[in-house]
Amino acid sequence: MVPSLDQQAAESLAYIRHTMARSASFTAVPGWGGIGMGLVGIAAAVVGAGQSDGMTWLAVWLGAAAVVTEVAVPPTLVLLNVLTEKAVHPAALTQAFTWNNSASAAGSAVAASFAGRIADAWGASAALAQAPAAGLVLLVLALVLSRVRATGHPVSVLRT
Repeated sequence: MVPSLDQQAAESLAYIRHTMARSASFTAVPGWGGIGMGLVGIAAAVVGAGQSDGMTWLAVWLGAAAVVTEVAVPPTLVLLNVLTEKAVHPAALTQAFTWNNSASAAGSAVAASFAGRIADAWGASAALAQAPAAGLVLLVLALVLSRVRATGHPVSVLRT
C-alpha cells in the first residue's frame, strides 16, 4: 500500500527533525573557525602596525587573508556537504549536492565579476575591501534571520 501524502510529509518532517538534532554538535566547528580567523586578524593587525612601508603592510594582510582562506573554506565546504547529506532525503541527495555546487560556482562568478568592476573603477584596495563588506552584509543578514526565526515574526528594516 502506498502511503498517503500526509504520511509522507510527516515522515519527511520526522527525518529532518532527527537529522538536525544529530547534527547540532557538528555545527560548532565553524564557531571555532571564526575564533581562529579572529586570532589571525589580531596577529596581522599587530604585525602590520609595525611595518614601515605600505607594501610590507599589504603583504602581511594578504598573507593573513591566505591563511584564513585556507583554514576557513575547507571546513565550511565539508560542513555544507555533511549537513546536506543529513538534511536531504537520500533520493534527492544528488540534486541537493548539484544545487550546492551550482550556487557556489555562481557566487564565485558574481563575486569575481563584481571585484573586477570595483578594481577598474576604484583600484585594487577597493576590490580587496569587497570580502569584509560582504562578510558584514552576511553578518547582518544572519542576525536578522536569527531574530525572525526566534520570534516567528518578520523584522521590518524600514520604519513607516
